[in-house]
Amino acid sequence: MKIDIKKLNTFLKKVKMTNENFIGEAVFEFSKDGLHILATSLPKLVQVDAILKPTAFKEYEAIGNIGLNEIDKLIKVLGRFSGEVAISTTGNLMKVKGTGKSVDIELIDESIIEKTTAIAELDYKDKFTLSPSLLVDLSNDLNMNPNVQFTFKTEKDKVIMTNKGKYKFTHEIESDACEGGVECNFGSPFLDATNELDDVVEIKIGDGLPCLITEKTDESEIKIIVAPLVDNVD
Repeated sequence: MKIDIKKLNTFLKKVKMTNENFIGEAVFEFSKDGLHILATSLPKLVQVDAILKPTAFKEYEAIGNIGLNEIDKLIKVLGRFSGEVAISTTGNLMKVKGTGKSVDIELIDESIIEKTTAIAELDYKDKFTLSPSLLVDLSNDLNMNPNVQFTFKTEKDKVIMTNKGKYKFTHEIESDACEGGVECNFGSPFLDATNELDDVVEIKIGDGLPCLITEKTDESEIKIIVAPLVDNVD
């Protein structure tokens, strides 16, 4: 199969996420619906369910499942290529071939990778969207304090974000999908999960529930579920 390597790497960076809640290993499922990755971060605070559709590829083939680890290093290796690459598998190797250069990457037995169950359907009450620029602004503000702890609180047609710490920011976000009455707390795993997202995201929340973050484009769909903070935010 063939794909622009930048497109694949961008997808993998979003799936891998950042900091303590990165994805280190995963089963890459090349099904008829596209490249599907379902994985959980090591602290088990963030889960990702993502698909890169066949339309993202110049040529696509449903080759089945392969196991890959050191995904952060894999991204760096793929970054050594530019333009269109061909991807194939033989035995326990995945070959990536570009113009004048190729690399063989050792696969791992998918049976040793901890299985992740599908993201559960939860009874969310409210939802809202964040633009890429607003998501970056929110992240930058929250990172002004060493410990990220913040609250989403909904009112009628509005969600308000406030944070704990020396520098207390307030963001008011309009959303006609909000009924109001939800209050939920999150920490740094939320930022770890969203740092690499670069399109509009939809966020669903409910009292005491993990939040569901969805980034959907013509060529991919990424769903991320983030556990709430157990302790209350002052």
